This record gives sequence, structure tokens and C-alpha cells, in this order.
Amino acid sequence: MSTDADNGQKGFGALARYLRDHSWKAERMQDETAFKARKEGDLCPLLYYFQVKTELQQFLFYIVPEIDLFQDMVPPVGEFVCRANHGMRIGSFELDWRSGRLSFKSSLNFKGVELSPILIDNTIQPALTAFDEFFPGAARVIAGLDTPADAIRKIEYGE
Repeated sequence: MSTDADNGQKGFGALARYLRDHSWKAERMQDETAFKARKEGDLCPLLYYFQVKTELQQFLFYIVPEIDLFQDMVPPVGEFVCRANHGMRIGSFELDWRSGRLSFKSSLNFKGVELSPILIDNTIQPALTAFDEFFPGAARVIAGLDTPADAIRKIEYGE
């Protein structure tokens, strides 16, 4: 009989195979059931984190733009995050108010089922799509080119 921890460890193995098979070039993070990859994005470098919480049987995927926000930019970016997340079906932006670190997270619970490549892909791909759609608006807010409301309106209505 397999335990939750066994299923979690199998999930981590499935994630490792998925990353290898999909050419993610991710490195395992020391002492963790997680991987990290880096990519040059159109607007800034991006970090990708792939983590399996083995005991909880959860898979988490983070996209973290490598940008540092000045403290005065945190409130408008926070407003953008709230506006962007409203109605978002899969995944969400997060903002650490203290550090000014912006990220996008998607996750799933695989308790009682095998973490398969399709489940992993169905967690990662919608997050990549949503991030690619909304992050340019966040970048315009960060640059002071748009208000949060204007940035969201342009994304959602193509203005």
C-alpha cells in the first residue's frame, strides 16, 4: 500500500522526467523537491520554479520576473495585481508587499492520483499564457506608462 509521501515522491519523479522530456533545462534546487530554470524574456529575465510538496501531494509552478520594484511602485503594482486576478480562472499574480517581488503562481493538488505529464502541462501552459498576456501591462505600470486600470483595460479590451 502506497502512502501519501510515496505518491508525492513519485510526483517529484514525474516532474523531473517532464522537465527533461520538454527541454526545460531546469536545475534541481539543493535539499528541495524543486527545480529552477531561467530564461531571457522579452521584457526582463524570468525565473521558473517547479516544486512538488511531497507530503501534501501538491505541484506548484511559479514565474518570477527578475525585476526590483522601488517602494513607491508597490501600491500601483498591487492594484494591477488585484485587477488582473479578478476573473482569472487558472493561476494568479502575487506581490510580496515588503520585498516588492512580483510572481505568477499556478498549482494543483494530486492527492490520490498520479502526477502525470498532462496534469503538469495543464498547470504550466495556462500559467505561461496568462503571464504572457498580462505581464506587459504590469511592465507598463512599473514603467509609469499606464495606470493599473488603463493597463487592464488595454489587455482585456484591446484598447
